[in-house]
Amino acid sequence: MILNLNIEQLVLENIDIDPSQQDVLKAAVESEIARQISVHDSLLMNIESDGSQVKSVKVNPIFIKDVSNTQALGRQIGKAVFRGTFKRTVTGTLK
Repeated sequence: MILNLNIEQLVLENIDIDPSQQDVLKAAVESEIARQISVHDSLLMNIESDGSQVKSVKVNPIFIKDVSNTQALGRQIGKAVFRGTFKRTVTGTLK
């Protein structure tokens, strides 16, 4: 299965990330999305390959206790993006 996922812009509202942590956050988001794809690989194989594109994804609010933990924040965002992108394919609680 070949899956191309291109995130041109990730908008985070009401979150103030130190500029020095932006690359850490980006890597954590990418890592979590890759992990979710790996975990749910068998379900994603059922996606019809019609070349369709998702233009934008809106996700439910994420409630964050500690924005200073950039890794944890990235994992939460990655799960939310994955869930929003593949919501028709993957249901239930994400691992």
